[in-house]
Amino acid sequence: MPYSVFLGYEKGEDGAPQIVPEQAEVVRLIYKLYMEGKTAYAIANILTGMGISTPAGKVKWHQNVIYPCQRALQRRCQTSKTARS
Repeated sequence: MPYSVFLGYEKGEDGAPQIVPEQAEVVRLIYKLYMEGKTAYAIANILTGMGISTPAGKVKWHQNVIYPCQRALQRRCQTSKTARS
């Protein structure tokens, strides 16, 4: 796993993914904004405006950094809908 650019996780002492609490807050914010109907482009602009650094330490967010979070949330929502059916 490319931990240096993977938002929310770092390599733990045992080599397994370990949650980074500060980054987890950013992931939660991305999910919240997505659930409010914001696009990846809008979310990237919001995070840039808030002065939050990207996983790679850059100051400007791009929508392609947001897409993996959106896809994960979409899969989770689809799974939840299927489970309720």
